[in-house]
Amino acid sequence: MDAIDNESAYAEAGDIARNMAGGFLMSLFSDMEFFAGLTPGYVAGSSNIPSKSAWGDSWQYRAETWTEKGTSFSLSLDAGLCLNYSIWRFDIKLIPAFHYCLTDNYIYHKSTVEEGVGTREYSKPLGWFFTFCGGIAYRFD
Repeated sequence: MDAIDNESAYAEAGDIARNMAGGFLMSLFSDMEFFAGLTPGYVAGSSNIPSKSAWGDSWQYRAETWTEKGTSFSLSLDAGLCLNYSIWRFDIKLIPAFHYCLTDNYIYHKSTVEEGVGTREYSKPLGWFFTFCGGIAYRFD
């Protein structure tokens, strides 16, 4: 057996392993759905008094962070995957998704106070976020 035969045997084994792994994942879930789209929305409530969280290990250092709602109307670009696993009449759904806010609705603020340095503040809009949803459903006949 020469080197060319060995190389083709390894390539064939790799293809078989990839096909087996793909087949296993496809048989693990009874349904797979990809989704993408735009989601318009309205975020209720006021943003006059943002809720803050503060921490610090001493009087020499203190930090505060808060998220402010910029506008009430939002528009996000969404893409995700819905995985469905069926056991008898029960369906288990897992839905990971990524979202990108086209409108700058949420603004993250951080303020730090250090002795000898002073106060530093910065703000940035939150653009990307990830959600993971899931659920259990029962199918009736």
